[in-house]
Amino acid sequence: VANSSKAIKWSSSNLDQGTFEYNASAPTRIKVKTNGNYFFAFTGPLEENSRISSNRSQVEFVLRKNGVAIPEGSTRSTYLRHESGHIHSSGHFHLLVPNLSANDYIEIFAKNIDTHANSVKIGTCSLYCEKVSASRTVFSATTTGTVAGNDFNSASDSALQWDNDLADSGFTHSDSVNSHNITLDSAGKYLVFVNLPLQSTGVRVAPKLTVKLAGSEVV
Repeated sequence: VANSSKAIKWSSSNLDQGTFEYNASAPTRIKVKTNGNYFFAFTGPLEENSRISSNRSQVEFVLRKNGVAIPEGSTRSTYLRHESGHIHSSGHFHLLVPNLSANDYIEIFAKNIDTHANSVKIGTCSLYCEKVSASRTVFSATTTGTVAGNDFNSASDSALQWDNDLADSGFTHSDSVNSHNITLDSAGKYLVFVNLPLQSTGVRVAPKLTVKLAGSEVV
């Protein structure tokens, strides 16, 4: 993986031709053909390429829309130890991107974000793309901090504060008052994805992320 961001090339595809476009002449791009909200799921396996010392490796994968990085569309939990048999890792994200327009395109970029001499290589990556049906009730939001502040490695837990970019009827949420609360307006089964990209200059920091329903942890 290079020290500068490089787009991943897709060598094969199975597409709904009415919704997506893939062109072998631009193999890094997946274009959408219709306006709407889109869901993306990515898996990027990594393995040791070379080991010069026992120093660690870390890779960042980022989703870009029309060439511009989506800040919340990244994954950095790719720590690879290069010791004790730890020579594999992977990056993953699940992300709803609201309000794409026809002919918008997305790409996945990879970049080495550690400062060590060891290197890793990418295995066979997978990307799932879905146009979310207009009939579905959807909520999407981003965050850069918690009620307690921007330290995600605090000794005590604190709720994330959300700024919604999509809140269909069926969800109640305020960006300014109690923004950490997302109210479900009706009973039912809900699918929840949380993507929390982290990067730290600390040593082996590992914040815990939990999902709570009515104050109780979902297990």
